[in-house]
Order: sequence, then structure tokens, then C-alpha cells
Amino acid sequence: MNIANLLTRAAAAHRDVVAVGVGRRDVWTYGAFAARVARLARSLRKDLGLRPGARVALAMRNCPEFLLVLFATWHAGLCAVPINFRLHRQEVRFIIDNAGAEACFVTSDLAPTLAGLESEIESLRSLICVSDAACTRLFADEAQEMACADARPDDPAWIFYTSGTTGRPKGATLTHRNLAFMTQAYFADIDTIGPGDAMLHPAALSHGAGLYSLPSIAHAGRQVAPAPRE
Repeated sequence: MNIANLLTRAAAAHRDVVAVGVGRRDVWTYGAFAARVARLARSLRKDLGLRPGARVALAMRNCPEFLLVLFATWHAGLCAVPINFRLHRQEVRFIIDNAGAEACFVTSDLAPTLAGLESEIESLRSLICVSDAACTRLFADEAQEMACADARPDDPAWIFYTSGTTGRPKGATLTHRNLAFMTQAYFADIDTIGPGDAMLHPAALSHGAGLYSLPSIAHAGRQVAPAPRE
């Protein structure tokens, strides 16, 4: 019941449909997106040595790589911990430590602020900037793809941290079953989606926007991150 199968099924049926874009620029088709996810998933397990159920933090602004890391985490049988990119360093540090995340992916604008966290947090072994060549190598080898890992319905998939306005942030665990039911509820209660229908993500993918991407990806919709301001 791995929620990452939403992508593998969409890619099998709509390989050449654009999956991810930035502004008006196409980034990946579903075939290319799914292949990168399978390669990164393999690297998470083999190169980074993460065992099933390990937590992977995402401290990232909205970008194609956010969705790549998110789905690769699930594909590898791991649990995602998306973090609001607007939090300050100590708040990010608390969440990574509290979740016991072993790897954290960051965007280049946050990398200088979060540098050194791997030496401060006992569980954290890798802090990876998604724009660095070292990250690109994790999903560059076309011969290194893994099949989608098995997951039980009640396995943790997403640890969703509260804002902490009344104290420390608290992590709410969403299982693969939770995410699958939420995806189905979208089609029952909100809207229909077809291949190529665009879903714009101006709000943070670490929160509601990321959840809304799931039904869109399930039906081969196009995920669009706003173009950076010039």
C-alpha cells in the first residue's frame, strides 16, 4: 500500500505527460520523474544506508526537487518529515532532532543557515543540498533503480509538524492509509483531475499544498512551482 505507487501507476499510463514544471517551463515528464524517484530511492537505501522506516527531513522551498525527494523517500520505504522553510534554524533543528531524521535535504538558499546541523544532532548523518553535484549523482545512474518498497497501511509516511504556537512543535504521524484515504476523499468531495491538468503550488509543499499534490499526481496532473522572481 505504498503511497509512492500513485506515481508509478501514473507514469506507467502517462509516461510522456508533463509531471512537473516551474512557471511555464517543463521540467520532467511522468516517465522521467518516476525514473529519478526510483534512482534516488535506491541511493537513499544503498548509498546513505537508510533502513526501512528511517526518517528523511525536507527543509526546502517549493521546487521540483521537493517532490522528487518526497516520493523517493516513500518509494524507498522511508518516512518523510517536511519542514516549513520559513522556520528559523533552531526550530528546524528541534524538528529534525525530535523526529530522529537521519538525512535532511535542503535548497541552496537554506543550506548556509542550516550548515553544521549534522554535527549537532545525534541522529542526523547527512545534510544534502539539492542543487549540489553530490545530490545529482544520487539519481544520475540510469542503471540503478529500485522497485517500490512494500509498505503496510499503518506504516508512517509523513510526520506533519504543528507550528508550535502553544509550545514546542508536535509531530502528527500520517500513515500510508491516511494519505491514500485523503487522496480518495479529494475526488469525492472537491474536484476531478485529468492528465495534464495543472495544479499551481504557491503555498508551501511542506504543508497542505504537498498533500494536494497527491490526488493530482494520482491522475497524472501537472505540478507547477511558481517561477522565481528575477
